[in-house]
Amino acid sequence: MVNNMFIPSIRSFISVVLLLGLTVHPFLFGQAMTAGPDQLNRESRSSFEAGDFRSALNGFRILMEKDPNNAMHVYYAGRCLVELNEDLDDAIELLYSASRRGAPTDAYFYLGRAYHLDYNFSEAAKNYSKFEQLATRQQMKDLRV
Repeated sequence: MVNNMFIPSIRSFISVVLLLGLTVHPFLFGQAMTAGPDQLNRESRSSFEAGDFRSALNGFRILMEKDPNNAMHVYYAGRCLVELNEDLDDAIELLYSASRRGAPTDAYFYLGRAYHLDYNFSEAAKNYSKFEQLATRQQMKDLRV
């Protein structure tokens, strides 16, 4: 008979725990899975530097959606596409846009590379020349120009 007295209490306790678990857990899980823009930028740059261009591209695309005016996100997304040799039309569009909005000088080099890979040799030559005009000796040395 003593055990029967505790059954309603145990059922209530389990119900409360389950209810709290179902309402609180998704909120906490969602917070852990959502990276802020600064963290996503660091992770994307780290992936880029490690040569994981696919992962970096995914991150930079998300960052571009959040801040489409950030020339660096556009630049890195374009560079990833060139490195992956994929969607060269998009790479050209992104690098062209970035080069006009304050991206690093080597945006012209990678824009030339994208045109080159897309078999548009006259545009490739123009952008390689633009890079040579603007680049420092060190930048040219780094890219073996």
